[in-house]
Amino acid sequence: MQDESHPTQIGPYEVRQIIGRGAMGVIYEAYDPEADQRLAIKTLPLDVITDKSQLDTLEMNLRHEAKIASKLIHPNIVQIYGEVRCAEEGDVFFVVMEYVDGINFSVRMKQGPLPLWELRQIMVQVCDGLNYAHDQQVIHRDVKPGNILLTSDLQAKITDFGIAKVQRRATTILFNQTGKMVGTPSYMSPEQVTDSKVDRRTDVFSLGCILYRVLTGKKPFTGKTIVDTLVKIVREPPLPPRHHQPKLSASLEELVLKCLEKEKGDRYQSTLELREDLLELLPPPPENRNLWSPEGETMVDDGDLVSSQVHKRLQEVVEEKPAVSLPASDLDWCLYRAERYVERQTFLTALHEVRKALALEPRHPRATDLLGEISEALEVR
Repeated sequence: MQDESHPTQIGPYEVRQIIGRGAMGVIYEAYDPEADQRLAIKTLPLDVITDKSQLDTLEMNLRHEAKIASKLIHPNIVQIYGEVRCAEEGDVFFVVMEYVDGINFSVRMKQGPLPLWELRQIMVQVCDGLNYAHDQQVIHRDVKPGNILLTSDLQAKITDFGIAKVQRRATTILFNQTGKMVGTPSYMSPEQVTDSKVDRRTDVFSLGCILYRVLTGKKPFTGKTIVDTLVKIVREPPLPPRHHQPKLSASLEELVLKCLEKEKGDRYQSTLELREDLLELLPPPPENRNLWSPEGETMVDDGDLVSSQVHKRLQEVVEEKPAVSLPASDLDWCLYRAERYVERQTFLTALHEVRKALALEPRHPRATDLLGEISEALEVR
């Protein structure tokens, strides 16, 4: 996004590049010269609201919500710095936030299927962050993959606390003004669609939508139009996840469907409860043990489910290795990564690294040996 035109200055901050764009605003990477600090700035162009009284109410709500959200200090929540400010160009407000060097969960999902251990690591952290916010009486209201940021070491951080509530109100006003819905309702709960009271279980429903999407590759509620989708969210149960992914365990399917109950009382009553079941039903990272699911199925490589017979062929437990000297060349790096992926039984990723090594040096002895090992392992699948 670096080549897109953007303002060079917002308030006292130097704007470096656009790093995100949503239905109701743009996110910039920025720099605070006074504090010598890298920041993120989200703009909210509320000038699209033509009714002055509604605009004033939205501005007041935005300032209030951002002030509350700025008090949320947690490793799994993107911190908001200070209060909402108004840019010089008019009714374009902006919020200054912690800069997170990484990608959002939506981008990660597009890169390929997640192994179960990675899903576990991400979702448990998201549950932790939400549970902390809920204990402070703050409900997110727009939990979705695009609002979950991931660092290179897989730390998850939830963004848009406080802002999401006001954005939802703004989109409703716009819908009433123009008849057009801004954004997507895919992760909304039934109580949000019907404008009923929300609480911590509202965010649980959204987590269920994310889990459904990751585990099946499908959204739980889809219609030909946005209105059709909203009606399904309120009235129709989703297809069971195993309809799309038959090898998914029954217990994991039950977990997802419990999150997606229409009545709040039938869902997990907190993200803490959901967290406990995720820890029980999803496998830990491969540094600790082999990957498995509760009913004899194992997830390896880029997320493919294989039978317990294959699991017996891949039964050696992967242990943490002592520190080693770092490779010196691109070829060495490819071989180093390939060996680590083989140790973790992530064979498709290892194969990718070996192919890069062979492109650098055809017939390299170690690369050729690794290719044979990986090919043999993949034959059992």
